Amino acid sequence: MARTLAVEDGTVVFRRSDGTVLPLHPLWLRERSRESDEFDSGCRQRLYDPWRIETAIRIDGVDTLDDTVAEVRFSDGRAVRFLLDWLDGELDPADALPAKTPWTAATHAPNVAVLQALDTPAGMTMFLDGFLRTGLGLIRECGTESGSVLRVAERFGPVRVTNFGALFEVRTTEAPTDLAYTSLALYAHTDNPYRRPIPGIQFLSCLINDAEGGESTLVDGLAVAQSLRSDDPDAFAALTTTGIRYRYDGDGSVLEDIGRMIEVDEAGEIQRIRFNPRVEYVLPAPPSALAAFYRARALFGARLGDPSFEIRLKLEPGDTIMFDNHRLAHGRTSFSATGRRHLQGCYIEHDGPQSLYRAGRSAVR
Repeated sequence: MARTLAVEDGTVVFRRSDGTVLPLHPLWLRERSRESDEFDSGCRQRLYDPWRIETAIRIDGVDTLDDTVAEVRFSDGRAVRFLLDWLDGELDPADALPAKTPWTAATHAPNVAVLQALDTPAGMTMFLDGFLRTGLGLIRECGTESGSVLRVAERFGPVRVTNFGALFEVRTTEAPTDLAYTSLALYAHTDNPYRRPIPGIQFLSCLINDAEGGESTLVDGLAVAQSLRSDDPDAFAALTTTGIRYRYDGDGSVLEDIGRMIEVDEAGEIQRIRFNPRVEYVLPAPPSALAAFYRARALFGARLGDPSFEIRLKLEPGDTIMFDNHRLAHGRTSFSATGRRHLQGCYIEHDGPQSLYRAGRSAVR
């Protein structure tokens, strides 16, 4: 069925190719003008302020020019042409990104690419499609020289500088300022929950890894949170409502933020997890509320370490893992202190990869 735009019973309606009929507000349609004197095709911004349009504007008529274009005549005297395919896209509430796909150890599908494959729009878009769905990607053949992680990350967006610098080292040191700089096992956690904003995406590049042990562990916090919501709604509710102070106090920095262990939007959709027991301090609350929270936290923590949710990966020199720090919890197994394990890491924000994906989708169509 062809898309159409028409006036029916005094209301302008858009009929989609699946037969769905959507009524449109005249001003909503008017402010989507792409006429050359109202829209700059170079910077792709309006040349006027839509709030200045008369709010009681009407549609005087619609003329169908062909199967792809309709012209709408408005009461302010303007006639605006609309590509029906483009208008259909404007009616889609999604953000043009692939839907997140929760995964477990049994359902995880590897998303792997060599660095050179990301040089083409098609290769980058394919890799980002997997990353945006699963929150995880592995990039091989990235080099083993110091700073290679920055060159990989900069392909996706500007590097986020923190008090640890643009780049941070993950290796054993004599006087560690963080447990990451020891050979101890690290339980599944998310990074920097005390920052505003929390770094969105983390990269870890392997320079050396000849120590026994030291496997990277990764867990889809979205899948874990959804399982808890399904199995124990009361526990899920406690984790989405109890306030927690996340605090880092070291190396001359004092960083704090207050949030929830599972954060949801107004529609109840899971947006982010914050799980980092070493820096979490629950805010005062009635004992009954805290009892519910502590029970829920124990359940959530146990599931984040459940092998049925966890995958393990032994990074090889030249490998870089890229993961969503708002969604995935990561850790590692312990390793021999006599071996060498040297990783370098950095952060970027979500908007870089998301922008690349949207641009890449347009380029390969």
